[in-house]
Amino acid sequence: MGIIPPDEVLKEVKEPFLWKEIIFSPKYRKDRVLKYVGSWKNLRLEICFDQLRMYNSWHKFYHGNNYGDYTIEEIKETIQIFVEKFGSGFLQASIKKMTIGCNLSCNAEKFYFKCISLGPTSFQDMRMGNTHKVYGQYAKQTNLKFKLYDKQHEAKIHDRKKIPPTLRVEQEMNMNYIRKRKGTPIRVNTPSDLLQKGWLSEAIFELVVQTERIVFSSDLPIEPSDSLVEAEIKILMGNPRSREVIRAKATPKTFRKRAKIYDGFLREYKQENIGKCLSQMVEEKMMFLAGQNTG
Repeated sequence: MGIIPPDEVLKEVKEPFLWKEIIFSPKYRKDRVLKYVGSWKNLRLEICFDQLRMYNSWHKFYHGNNYGDYTIEEIKETIQIFVEKFGSGFLQASIKKMTIGCNLSCNAEKFYFKCISLGPTSFQDMRMGNTHKVYGQYAKQTNLKFKLYDKQHEAKIHDRKKIPPTLRVEQEMNMNYIRKRKGTPIRVNTPSDLLQKGWLSEAIFELVVQTERIVFSSDLPIEPSDSLVEAEIKILMGNPRSREVIRAKATPKTFRKRAKIYDGFLREYKQENIGKCLSQMVEEKMMFLAGQNTG
């Protein structure tokens, strides 16, 4: 957002200074001050001459964590806190990145251990702690990153908090792309847009549709009539790690052919329950967080 530069910024002081009750310290490139950096709770704030930049989670700023709910009304309250702190100009600040997501009360391992891909994009392991334990999966594309992970485990390691079994589903987005995307944009440019209703239905639709695109592994039965290749496909293509080995060793054409056969088996055996269950839970939770503000 645009600001009137503090006097210390105009003078390019080389000592920390107080602005808006936040201590800012200079950061250098060679011998010249490049910017001033401060922190407010979990937020990282940067002053670059007449621009103020804000990074990190509003959810964590408001609640101190993000393993609980964060409703649209709380988002509005968060924006009001920022307006009181930085002025009404905050409402017209440009939003570069945004995360949509929710926490679900369920056994996280039941879902993320079975993730194979998000459409054509393979999931990768999320690891944490000294043991590098896998606690979730992510699929990264050019302008977004979709994640499912065990929030209970993260809260235990990061915050030393004991919470009930919780699966977090979220998507980080490059808004410069998402708001201009053809067909299904999420039309959020500034914080003032978040005070309106239209974007909520777009965000809920985005997260639900992405969840429906997840390909889950499944224990398919080996039939006496199956050929050796069909049996191998059922066993190997349904295991996320074995599937990646096949992807690395096979030609792209062979891998696509085997993936297509496996998808056909999933439809044949109607192995869609876990995906439908997850997308339904995501939709119900997102609607709850939105309250009466969609439409």
